[in-house]
Amino acid sequence: MSQIKSHNNQPIVNKHALVFGLISVFLIGIGFSIITPVIPFLVQPYITNPGDQAMVVTLLMSVYAVCMFFSAPVLGALSDRYGRRPILIVSLLGAAMGFFVFGIGGALWVLFAGRIIEGITGGSISTIFAYFADITPPEQRTKYFGWVSAMAGAGSIMGPTIGGLLATNFGYTAPLYFGAIIALLNMIYGYFFMPESLNEKK
Repeated sequence: MSQIKSHNNQPIVNKHALVFGLISVFLIGIGFSIITPVIPFLVQPYITNPGDQAMVVTLLMSVYAVCMFFSAPVLGALSDRYGRRPILIVSLLGAAMGFFVFGIGGALWVLFAGRIIEGITGGSISTIFAYFADITPPEQRTKYFGWVSAMAGAGSIMGPTIGGLLATNFGYTAPLYFGAIIALLNMIYGYFFMPESLNEKK
């Protein structure tokens, strides 16, 4: 992806790419923590033995991280082969589906399916780092990588607060539908405005 120069000959990072990437990584952070305040209440209808509730809640939280751990290198490799843009857009669609499935519920396995889908698509953080490496000049890369890490941390920190406020005012499933809507909106934004960053020759 060619760099645009400013009046002082400094490369300018595409603003649409920057916004899309930062929102995407913020969603990954939120995806891990937004369900924290409501997950015990969502699990409760499907657990006959109250003593098992803590175990199921723990598994639902950890399965997201495990899936993300294993999917990150796979999605990164796919983005090298097919481009950053399609992988990130598909990942956002998958994240929206994961939130939506978890919000619908209906059975314990459905909740796990939703978290697994979210976790797999959360592995796109490796692609996001690759995307920022493509669109930023080497001398500014550390700064933008810091922004990516900060947004992921902010999402993880703000997730429980957002989830708690939404659940208090709109019900226990509201945080999941909120996550699905934000992911879909960012996917649409990326589809129309996000440029491919990987040179076709690569």
